[in-house]
Amino acid sequence: MTGAAALRIGAVAAAFLSTAAALAGGAASASPASYVCTGIAATDQAALEPLIAAGGAITVSGPHACVGNFVASNVSVTLTGAGAGVTMDGGDTGSVLIAAASNVTLANLTITNGEGSGSDEPDGLGGEDGGGVSVVDSTLTLDRCRVVGNHAGDQGGGVYAEESTVSIADSSISDNVSDFDGGGIDGDEDVDMTIAGSTISRNTTGAHGGGVELFDGSLTIDGSTISGNALTDTSDFRSGGGIWAGLADVTVTGSTVSGNRSTEFGGGIGYSGGSGTTLIVENSSITGNRAAAGGGGIRNDAFYGDAVLRVDGSTLIGNSGANGGAIDDFALNGFTASVELTSSALSGNRAPHGTGGAVNSFVDPSGGSTAVSVDYTTIEPRARHLNDGNQADFGAGLAANGANGSATVVLGPGAVVTGNVARFDGGGVYRLGGAVLTMLPGSLVLLNRPNNVA
Repeated sequence: MTGAAALRIGAVAAAFLSTAAALAGGAASASPASYVCTGIAATDQAALEPLIAAGGAITVSGPHACVGNFVASNVSVTLTGAGAGVTMDGGDTGSVLIAAASNVTLANLTITNGEGSGSDEPDGLGGEDGGGVSVVDSTLTLDRCRVVGNHAGDQGGGVYAEESTVSIADSSISDNVSDFDGGGIDGDEDVDMTIAGSTISRNTTGAHGGGVELFDGSLTIDGSTISGNALTDTSDFRSGGGIWAGLADVTVTGSTVSGNRSTEFGGGIGYSGGSGTTLIVENSSITGNRAAAGGGGIRNDAFYGDAVLRVDGSTLIGNSGANGGAIDDFALNGFTASVELTSSALSGNRAPHGTGGAVNSFVDPSGGSTAVSVDYTTIEPRARHLNDGNQADFGAGLAANGANGSATVVLGPGAVVTGNVARFDGGGVYRLGGAVLTMLPGSLVLLNRPNNVA
C-alpha cells in the first residue's frame, strides 16, 4: 500500500468515526430524562422540577411516589410512569401539577393527594383550582392515568382547565372532591375537552358537574362511564350530578351515565344550552340517576339561550326526578327548550310526586316555548319486567304545560306510548295550559292507565 493510499484510508476512517460520534452524541441528547422517585418531598421537588422546566420526555420510576407540587410554564413536556403504580403525590399542600402556556402529557401515572392551588386566571398568582392538575392556556393529555383522591377548594377536584384543550383517554378520574364545581373535571371558558375510554366515578362537588363540568366550549365523551358522582349543595342553582354543561356543544356517544345524584336538577346530565349549541346523546345508556327536582336522567334548560337536546339510539331506564323522571325540558327567559327522541327506549322512569314520568316539558313564567318530538321510540315497559312502565302523578309517559308559553308534543312514525301508569291523570300523555299534542300516522298511544291522553 502506498503512503498516499494509507493517508486516504485514514481520512475516511477518521470521518466515519467523527460522524458516528456525532450521531451518538445526538442520540444521547435526545434520550428521555429519567428520575427515580424517593417519596421525600424536598428531594423530589428539587430534582424533578428542573427536568420539567427543561421540557422533553421524562420517565419517572417507583416504588416510592414523587412527592411535591410541580409547575410547567411555557414548555412542552411528557411525564411517563415506568411500569404500574408510579405515583405523583401532592402531599395535600397544593396541586400536583400546574401548567401555564404549556403542552403537557401525563401517561401511566397516578395523580393523588393534590390540594387545589391553581389559578383560574392566566396571569394569576395562586388559587384553589385543580386539585390534581390545573392548566391554563395549555394543552393537556392524560393517557392511562388515574386521578384519584384530590381536592379543590373551588373548581376541578381532579382536573381544572381554562382556555385549554384537554384530551383524556383510557383513564380513571375517581373519588375527587371540589367545593363548588366539577368534582372530577372542570373546564371553564373556551375549553375543548375529549374524554374517551375512561371512567369518571364517585366524584362530588357543590353545585355543578359532580363528575364533569364544562362552561363555554365543547365536550365530547366517547365509550366512557360516568357513574356514582354527586352534588352536595342544598341552595342556589344545582344541576348535573354526572355532567353539567352550559354555553357548550356536548356529544355523548357509546357511553353509560348511571347512578349519579343531584340535589336539584339533572341527576345524570344537566344542560343549560346557549345559542347555536346542542346536547347530543347517541347509542348510550342513561340509567338509575336521581334528581331531587327536575330531570332524573337529563335536565335540558334554556337559561343561556335556546337549548336543543337530541337523543338517538339510546336507553333511559330507571331514572327518577320530581318532574321528568327521564327528561325534564324547561324553557325560560323567552328561549326555546326542545327535545328530539329517535330510535330510543324509555322505561321504568319515575316522577313520584309530579309530572312526566318519562318526559316533562314546562315553560317558566319568564316565558319561552318547549317542543318535544318522538320518532321510532318506545315509552313503555321493557319486556319481561314487571311494573316497568313509566310512572308519575300526571303524565306517566309525557307531560306538557303551556300555561306560560307555547308547549308542543309531536308523536311521529314509530312512536309508541303504552303501558305507563299515572296516579291521577294522563297515563300516556298529559296536557295542561293549552299544550298541543299532535299524533302523526304510525304513532301509537294505548293501554296506559288511567287513560291514554288527558
